[in-house]
Parts: sequence; structure tokens; C-alpha cells
Amino acid sequence: MESTPDHKFVDNVSAVLAGLILVTVVISVLAITIANRTALLRQSDSASQAKLVERIQPFGDVVIAGQETTLYGQDAVASMELAAATPEPDSGAAVAVASFDSGEAVYQSACTACHSLGVAGAPKTGDAGQWAPRIAQGSDVLYEHAIVGYQGEAGIMPAKGGRADLTDDHVRWAVDYMVEASQ
Repeated sequence: MESTPDHKFVDNVSAVLAGLILVTVVISVLAITIANRTALLRQSDSASQAKLVERIQPFGDVVIAGQETTLYGQDAVASMELAAATPEPDSGAAVAVASFDSGEAVYQSACTACHSLGVAGAPKTGDAGQWAPRIAQGSDVLYEHAIVGYQGEAGIMPAKGGRADLTDDHVRWAVDYMVEASQ
């Protein structure tokens, strides 16, 4: 029987697909074999286990005033001091409070994500043209919008930039920093 061009095409495509499937199976078997051997080596190496435990260790601690806690990080003493100095909330819910020493530190931690790029209509830090009408409203209005939140024609400002752990003073510092950098 004579082969037609259609039969040759189907035969060629079938051969290519069979080859690709074979390559996929071989690569999968090799990957599984290598992964299993690597896992066995890591399980027997105590230094690797110690490094793994160090890598997955929590990078921070939540400390609630009046409750005992296990601390992992380097700042355990500072965290305990912060918790001791933080008053209990009226609602009975525990709130962790951030610790900053300057408006720039608050800005870098909480504000830069939106205010460096102008996300959601946020005025870019350093752009005097965008900040001038806001600055003209006065510091009290800026503080209120930053602390309580604001939705206007130009964009949205979530309360405290979405960071409930910031105090009102932290937010004021950050606003002052942005205003100073934008004049």
C-alpha cells in the first residue's frame, strides 16, 4: 500500500509526540531520583538541619502585654519593654505597636510603597506640584486624612496607610517628613 502525504504527516507528528513524551518521562524520573537522594543527604547532615531551622525561624515576635510569650528574635528584650510600656486596649483585643524613631523610618516602612510611585493617586514624595494643594490645606487636615483615611477625587488614602500598628504620632511624623521633602 502506498503512503499518502497525509499518512506521512500523521506518522511524523506521532513520532515527534512519542519522542517528546519519552524525553519528558526520562527527565521526570531523573528529577525524582536526584530530589530523593538530595533529601536523604540533607536529612543525615546535622549542619544542614541547623541551617534549615535557622532559615525557617520566625523573623519577628508578637508580644502582648500581660501575656507570657516565647521570643525568637534578637530584639526580645526590646519587645518585652515595648509590650510593658504599651497600654492595654479598651476593647480587650491585643494590638502590636510598631517602634520607630523618625518620620523617615515610618515613611520607609509604611508609606514608600504608595508615595514613591503614586499608587492609587498618592502624591509622590518630592513632587512639589502634587503636594502644594494638600500642604495649603494645613497640617491638621493632612494629619486627619492620613490617620483616619480619606477618599477624594484624586485617590484613596487608607487609615494609617493600612498599618494599624502605627500610632497617630508615627503617622504625623511621616506626614511631616513627606511635606518637608516635597516643598
